[in-house]
Amino acid sequence: MGVDAEVKAKHATRMMHVAAQLAVAAPSDRQQRMLARYGLLHADSAQRWLHVWHKQLEASKPAMVMAARATPALRRLRKRFAKQKAIRDKLAAKRQAVDRSRAADLRGTVALWRSMSASDMDQLCESARAAYKALGGAHELDRPVDATIIRHARSALRATKLDPAAVYLDVTSYSAGEQNLVAVTPTGLLGGRVMQINDVHDHLEELYALRCLVSRVDDVGLALRAGLIVEVCSLVELVLGPPDRTASVRDGAPLIRLLDARRGEDGADVLAQYASKVVPRQTRVNLRDLRGRVAAHLDSRLSFDEIQGVLLEVSVDDLFGLADITLDYLDVAACQHVDLGLLALGHRRLGAVEPAERPTVPAAFQLDGSAGFLDSPSCAMVAGGFDSAMSARVAGVVAGRSRYRRTRWSQMLPQAA
Repeated sequence: MGVDAEVKAKHATRMMHVAAQLAVAAPSDRQQRMLARYGLLHADSAQRWLHVWHKQLEASKPAMVMAARATPALRRLRKRFAKQKAIRDKLAAKRQAVDRSRAADLRGTVALWRSMSASDMDQLCESARAAYKALGGAHELDRPVDATIIRHARSALRATKLDPAAVYLDVTSYSAGEQNLVAVTPTGLLGGRVMQINDVHDHLEELYALRCLVSRVDDVGLALRAGLIVEVCSLVELVLGPPDRTASVRDGAPLIRLLDARRGEDGADVLAQYASKVVPRQTRVNLRDLRGRVAAHLDSRLSFDEIQGVLLEVSVDDLFGLADITLDYLDVAACQHVDLGLLALGHRRLGAVEPAERPTVPAAFQLDGSAGFLDSPSCAMVAGGFDSAMSARVAGVVAGRSRYRRTRWSQMLPQAA
């Protein structure tokens, strides 16, 4: 039925609480949502292993009464998690489309993104803790994360916080009318995949800012390390697809298969080189296996000590290095293919531009028939709310993409521990 159910339930529930506390420490609403996703990532394992533990107690005559008393607490947890499971599945465990239509997908993604809240996360954490206690758990899983770690997280994340008084290009799926974001939406299936990769790029930027915490060997390190494994696996599979050739990314083909080489042969060659030389099939198999056994899920065949051992043996530097070189190849490909100019662009700050006077209107929310246009290939739409010159400004950034190369993480100075 499952090895170490009680210990795995305790671990996953503690990971939820750690992620929630780190999220609250983040200095911006956007960063808080990104980190809160890791609480939902672990919530799936918490619910699963609390349920397995409950079944084991039901099968034990001396514990049957306790198991019966715990049933209402488990039911409350199940109901609360069900309300947020789509966020976990589409935005945390993987980055997947909500709908086949680009407009419906973007609206649905923004709705999931905006529906995350500190109060909902707190209630979910409390429901998991209450279920753990009802089953006889003796540990205080909601104990505060050390204040020094919280201060470090808050300070480190200031480096990636977007200045509300500045204006940035935003080619992620999360734009919802922010007045300081020029939301650009590349169209078609390829455009959707570009935006998903950009979402994961954003997630990884926040984890890289917290790299000293990711490298820790305590609860904080374990919670963030699982998130890092999931993000790197998502990034690689969005570009190349799963290692099993009979499988595909759940919402369609990966970037490399959506690309029309005729529109940028050099860019297509860069991605082919990445696939053959940087992440050969066995590397992708190992990464997928790592994600499924110790990060997105906790393997039923492994003891908790084995799971923890694998997590602690994982090289954080190697994972960041793989993400870094992946983003490097995407950056080069973006300079050499006409349809990839908005890929891995990051939040480019636009000089001499003031935030919009009122909330902007991303393409998916415009009422001029643009919804159908978003399914067309090889175009891009700029959010309404800025002046008429903004589209030309965006086009200039894309046309001059080779002048806007990303800064490699490995070139940055190491952060003091």
